[in-house]
Amino acid sequence: MEEELDVSEELEISLIGHLGEIQWKALLPRIQARIVLENENQQAIAQAGAEHLPAYEINGLSKLFNIST
Repeated sequence: MEEELDVSEELEISLIGHLGEIQWKALLPRIQARIVLENENQQAIAQAGAEHLPAYEINGLSKLFNIST
C-alpha cells in the first residue's frame, strides 16, 4: 500500500474558505504551518485552534524552501 502513495517533498499551499468547527477539527492535524498575512484575523485563528501552528512570513518560506517569490 505504501508503494502506491504519491509522496512529494514540495511545498503545497491551499487556500480554504469558511469552515465549521467539525471541519477544522478534522483538518488541523494535517496542517503543518500557516503563512502570516498582513491583516489577519487573530480571533478567527484562535477560534479555529490554529494559534499553535508554526507561522512563517512569505519571505521566510522562500528562504526555507529555496524558492523565488
